[in-house]
Amino acid sequence: MLHLLAVLLIPALFLGGEPAPKKPVRPPKRRAVVFVCTGPYASTYHTQIDCPALKQCRHEVRVISLQRARIYRTPCMVCGR
Repeated sequence: MLHLLAVLLIPALFLGGEPAPKKPVRPPKRRAVVFVCTGPYASTYHTQIDCPALKQCRHEVRVISLQRARIYRTPCMVCGR
């Protein structure tokens, strides 16, 4: 019995040190979003909701991903630089 106890306790003495360091946790990626006017002639995307050019929109303003906006639209000359 004593031998069994020694076999179980001795490795615990060597393995019981500090825990292994954890990998740094990365924050979740934030999706870049932009604003677009849904008017029939609108062709730009805006990076700021208070852009003067976007304020002229007479239709709905939607929020979409920058990745999707780059496919169909060009950046606004006022705020999209």
